[in-house]
Amino acid sequence: MKPSLVDTDTLSFFFKRHPSVVSSFEAYSQQYDRVNLSIITYYEILSGLKHRDANKKLEIFLDFAAQNTVLSLTEETATIVSENTMPRCVNKDNHLRTSTSSLQELHCRITLSW
Repeated sequence: MKPSLVDTDTLSFFFKRHPSVVSSFEAYSQQYDRVNLSIITYYEILSGLKHRDANKKLEIFLDFAAQNTVLSLTEETATIVSENTMPRCVNKDNHLRTSTSSLQELHCRITLSW
């Protein structure tokens, strides 16, 4: 299992306790101490929770982010991640699916590699 960068959709499914995503996080945590998320994912979750005035969920998310790694997303980061992850994401039916490797789908492509 390689280190992974978790995207917004996957993190949302994790907080909603989606069984296959939670299972993947548990497997990942057996090998790695921290989850990696981009500053874009951090912004999207933070913005969404503030917009909905979901203060308790916001507190949980901020605690989660503080215990994990929020990465700046640069061209170098995108290149490294693209070489070290298997492109996957969760579709609208809550099933994991393989996506294309196009940089146009970066938000989906760097989701789960486990």
